Amino acid sequence: MRDIAAAARTDPALVVRNFGSKADLYERAVGLEPELDDTADLRVLASNLVASLEEKLTSPPVELLAALRSVHSDRGSASDLVSVMRAQQAAVAEKLTAPHPRTRAGLVGALTIGVVVSRYILELDGLGPEHTDAVAELLRPVIAELIDPAEGEPSLD
Repeated sequence: MRDIAAAARTDPALVVRNFGSKADLYERAVGLEPELDDTADLRVLASNLVASLEEKLTSPPVELLAALRSVHSDRGSASDLVSVMRAQQAAVAEKLTAPHPRTRAGLVGALTIGVVVSRYILELDGLGPEHTDAVAELLRPVIAELIDPAEGEPSLD
């Protein structure tokens, strides 16, 4: 927890008080948003995933960024973070009906985490706050296609 607090540039006592255990922190950092848990409509799921990404771009995901920054210095942190992310991926994959649901869910997760890391940690051009709407609009059809591919589209099978 000290490494996480240092990466977040805050007092370790505040991290413990606000999040409890390291596992609780990771679950909160990358856990499923409630609106993703209950939907059966794949179009709604895709829309919710894009909205979740937009939220991360509008308001920095402090917990996720702290967890990501601590991963390089703490093997346990890396393992905990991967476990939570895999659980999130599995929850999304369970809802998918297209071929390769785990791969599709993994790609959505990779796109999301990649954009977050590229914006807040790497600070790549074209992903700053002034580009939030463009990023969401460009990724919206990509995420929609991964979650609920159009009929008649080629399959990987």
